[in-house]
Amino acid sequence: MQAIVLARRNVREVDQIISVYTAEYGRRDLFARGVKKITSKNTAHLEPFSFVHVGIAKGRDMDHVTNVQPIEYFSSIRLDIDKLSLANYVVSLCARVFEQNHPDHHLFTLLLTWLSSLNTSRSTNIFVLDAFIILFLSHLGFYPSFDVCVSCEKQLDADHDKYLGFSISSGGLICRSCRVTYMNQHMPIVSFTPHFRRIFRGIFSSDMDVICRMHVPKDVEDKFHTLVYSFLTYHLGVHIPIFSFLGEE
Repeated sequence: MQAIVLARRNVREVDQIISVYTAEYGRRDLFARGVKKITSKNTAHLEPFSFVHVGIAKGRDMDHVTNVQPIEYFSSIRLDIDKLSLANYVVSLCARVFEQNHPDHHLFTLLLTWLSSLNTSRSTNIFVLDAFIILFLSHLGFYPSFDVCVSCEKQLDADHDKYLGFSISSGGLICRSCRVTYMNQHMPIVSFTPHFRRIFRGIFSSDMDVICRMHVPKDVEDKFHTLVYSFLTYHLGVHIPIFSFLGEE
């Protein structure tokens, strides 16, 4: 069975439970006996975000790992601290969000394609992570609306109106009038710069290799990350600051 390793956690002295994501079965938690032993043949292949073929045997309470064959180790990611941080963030997010035995071929392909593109990209920035999160959320049903106001349905010109806002709770742009109403009601709003709609469109219209090469100015990238992270935490209730993976406060 082909699988992407999401996470490992210790049980007992030399055993671990390995969380993997598969196209056929969704997330699976598997018992790996003796995997922490120095002599174990499987431990090197079960690092997070490795793409592997894993053999499984039925267990009474949990299925067991029998053998592991590597397919792609993504070596370039592991040699770059920034890429490594982003990859670890993404698989940690997936490990928290994906439910066991709920397969989704699209999400499996999205994760594998993103890892492959990150592995071959020459440069890395936080925008690559945010692009994955937007595509991930959109597939889960949280597709951001940026052509009409999500409150009054007024057609918007996001390329020129600098007073627009992005409603985190409603999941899209709001006009300047509705923005005042939302703010008065203390509803979460993030400023929406003219660059953002072009960024969104670039994400949804490009393949992952192109997305990994997209250049976003640093000041715009930081504001876009604030929007994406707020959107993620509000709708999925997942609080994983990227800075904890980058080793920053």
